[in-house]
Amino acid sequence: MILSHLNYKNKINQFMLFLLMGVLLGVSVYNNLTRILLITLIADVIIFFIVVILFKLYSTITTMMVTSYIYLLLILGGSAFLSLFSSNFTFNPSIFFYIIVTSFLIFYRLVGVKVNHFFISSVMSRKKIKHEYTSEVLVSHINLIYIVIFILINCTGLIYKPGDYNFFNVLNNCFITALAINQVNWRNFKL
Repeated sequence: MILSHLNYKNKINQFMLFLLMGVLLGVSVYNNLTRILLITLIADVIIFFIVVILFKLYSTITTMMVTSYIYLLLILGGSAFLSLFSSNFTFNPSIFFYIIVTSFLIFYRLVGVKVNHFFISSVMSRKKIKHEYTSEVLVSHINLIYIVIFILINCTGLIYKPGDYNFFNVLNNCFITALAINQVNWRNFKL
């Protein structure tokens, strides 16, 4: 966390970081605990630079997860409220899951730019790059996430599990639907 707040372009911070690494390397020859600390520090630095390089993608993944938790709480609250009025309500779990997940993916597509602007400027204090996060960036990140999940589901064979209800098949269909919706240019439909 300390490294994430350093200005890594500043020459003094670079010198201090290299000095710290040099001291840890020298001490690690004689001490096992220092070796573990050095390996942990190197792993942290690598993760930090990956986050810095892929900051916008990191922002998309983080805000998508947080938004999904909020959405899930709203769905649970709504379903608890509906159960008060109708205790005999039955539904097909595949249809219910498909509607819930697909509507979240569409919802995140609609609010994702504003949520990421808030996250980048307020939480991560990177107001300068806030305006670089556009709708096109969001759509490309979302499509990348969908494609990776789609490939993982299909390559692992989870989609082909036998049985009445295949969670991964429904999830796969949700991502295909959201990917198709993201490809539509809605501005072309304006009169």
